[in-house]
Amino acid sequence: MSLRFGSVLLLALASLVSAQDKPSLVIKVKRLHVGDGTVVEGAALVISGGKVSSVVGKDVAPPAALEVIDIAEAELTPGFVEAESRVGMLRGDADNEEGRETTPWVRAVDGIDKANPGFAALLRTGVTTAVVLPGDRNVIAGVSCAMKMVPGAAEVLSEEVAIHAVIGRGPTIRNAAFRGGEATMFTRRPTTRMGVIAELRRSFQEAMGRNQPGWEPLYPDREGFALARIGRGEVPVAFVAQDAAEILAAIRLCKEAGIPRYRIGGTIEATLVMDDLKAAQISILIGPLFNPGSGPEKGGAISDPRRLDKAGIAFAISRGNDDTGSTLLDLARAAARGGLDPNKALMSITSAPAKVCGLDGRVGTLAVGKDADFCVWSSDPMSPTSRLLVAGIGGRIVWRESTASAKKE
Repeated sequence: MSLRFGSVLLLALASLVSAQDKPSLVIKVKRLHVGDGTVVEGAALVISGGKVSSVVGKDVAPPAALEVIDIAEAELTPGFVEAESRVGMLRGDADNEEGRETTPWVRAVDGIDKANPGFAALLRTGVTTAVVLPGDRNVIAGVSCAMKMVPGAAEVLSEEVAIHAVIGRGPTIRNAAFRGGEATMFTRRPTTRMGVIAELRRSFQEAMGRNQPGWEPLYPDREGFALARIGRGEVPVAFVAQDAAEILAAIRLCKEAGIPRYRIGGTIEATLVMDDLKAAQISILIGPLFNPGSGPEKGGAISDPRRLDKAGIAFAISRGNDDTGSTLLDLARAAARGGLDPNKALMSITSAPAKVCGLDGRVGTLAVGKDADFCVWSSDPMSPTSRLLVAGIGGRIVWRESTASAKKE
């Protein structure tokens, strides 16, 4: 009796070890886009422990797996990375702590509703990671975070991506000068772009000065200690600067103060200052490409990505404050129509934004060891008729169209 029991136990243990040795998932497709410009024909993505284990081509048989998804004519891409989003924030771009103009200690991750249906909506467009910003109403609004688009239970990828700063109209909206009448929380400075830039200059002086002996603080410790982290290079500054004057102001401010790490997003007029951007050697986020005409900005053309690429300027595409209803993939397709190489257009919403936001160690490409965040498309994702069939985050299938076939092994 005991011998039989021992044999059964050994068989069970052997079966368990065998199952653990198997990859959790293999996805076989017609074509796989790694996200760095590499395309693998007749490919299989092998996933183990939520990470990419390997990518094999048509000449190599993939290992047996616990689950196999085999869609012969499909194409597979990394999940898209949206670098400027307000998903999950209650008030969107107005979600600020407006009692002060400068709030670098505020964190977007503390205000996110992880069950917000917006996460599932973004996932259905191919976005698996989004950088969530605080609102645009403060000069320095706080710290952005990165989220994974798990429907109903969004996951935090990084609590701290960058400190969000805004140049332009946002921080002046609803502000009023003290010229009579009853004071309210909106009766505050700044009221012009000059005032916004002056406040940023003061903040950056504090950011650098707080790290020097004998500095006389310009702000209370709460602001000062948070700003000092910028000066030490522990966290980058992420600007929203739409028009050419705002872009140049961001570059000038950081050069004056010696800010070690910064980037510029929300740019619409980037092609008007390409020489300055190239000289500054910084990364930018461009978008929307379909300028809705809500402001005086010139630009926002689908040819902008091609021109920036030709000039050798590092960029990624984001939706920015796009209110036209376009998806991130719509913008990448538009960039391809504007002359950008289709592989680079796909990179502009996968590996490029991941690198710009400092998330490229985890997401953006289907490289070995990175998070297995992927999308399976019915055909070439750059085709306007291609549709999403399967989406996975961390090796788990989190969305599947009913027509997507899968089989167990």
